Amino acid sequence: FTNTRVPETVSAWVSKVWADEDDAAGNRPGELAVELLANGESLDSPVFVSLSEENGWMAVAEDLYRFENGGKEVAYSFSEPEVPVGYELSDLLVFDAAALSSGVLEEPYGFDGSALEDALWGEGSSLTVISDSLLTLSVSVQKVWEDEDDRDGLRDDVEFSLFKRVMAEEALDSVDGEDGDVSLPVLVDSRSLLYEEFSLDPDCCVVWEDLPLFENGERLAYFVEESEIEGYVSSCEVVTDEQKRREGDDEREGEAEGVTEGTEMNNDGSWVTFVFTNVHVPERVFAAVKKIWLDEEDAAGNRP
Repeated sequence: FTNTRVPETVSAWVSKVWADEDDAAGNRPGELAVELLANGESLDSPVFVSLSEENGWMAVAEDLYRFENGGKEVAYSFSEPEVPVGYELSDLLVFDAAALSSGVLEEPYGFDGSALEDALWGEGSSLTVISDSLLTLSVSVQKVWEDEDDRDGLRDDVEFSLFKRVMAEEALDSVDGEDGDVSLPVLVDSRSLLYEEFSLDPDCCVVWEDLPLFENGERLAYFVEESEIEGYVSSCEVVTDEQKRREGDDEREGEAEGVTEGTEMNNDGSWVTFVFTNVHVPERVFAAVKKIWLDEEDAAGNRP
């Protein structure tokens, strides 16, 4: 007697989701390869599929054995061996056929599983959703006045300008970004800190959030310049989140090691604070006094 059975097969789908504002920074690669995993492990003969804009960042590995020897069902998924430059892996979710047909993918990934034919997924099939988000940086500016509480009344509105520039390869390990050739700076944005605002809240600051660390695949450095304030001498210190954690200082105070007198640094942390200190020595005058005695040269001997 001969018993014949064709092993049941399934399909494993994979989709790439980009959280990058429609590639606003130009960092998406033309294509990327993801690896098929069985029960979380690479196959004996590794299998890779290609994702690109041409296939809508979605692909499938077909005719995969549904069961391993012994009848246990295989759990298929995909991994991203190398995260593209300028991104970080933000999510990796695996959905089975039941979830796919229920429409759970409508949010936040935009798939309408209920609208697809059952044959597309098939019982035992799966979909791996790999989501990458941009590596970003937030920059804040804090203002410190050293002028005896504005004794001379010279404080004024201040404008801060945020610049970016591409860092040369040899400058990537430099804290201040000064080693090696770099591109010309490009103005990103300018914002004002009004004197009235600072008077009401001395802790107020200017903030730029979610700035991409890479643009067109190249590393960026950010720096801030402030407008000149007559009568003051200005200096800048740069503080990163790493320094804040290391020093245990919740007020983001401290001095960045290796930072030059300028205002630029490598920006490796998720948050960088530029602390501008303006110093003014209040003007002082002299008051002289002279005593005149009209007493005929102290004839009566009354002078003290």
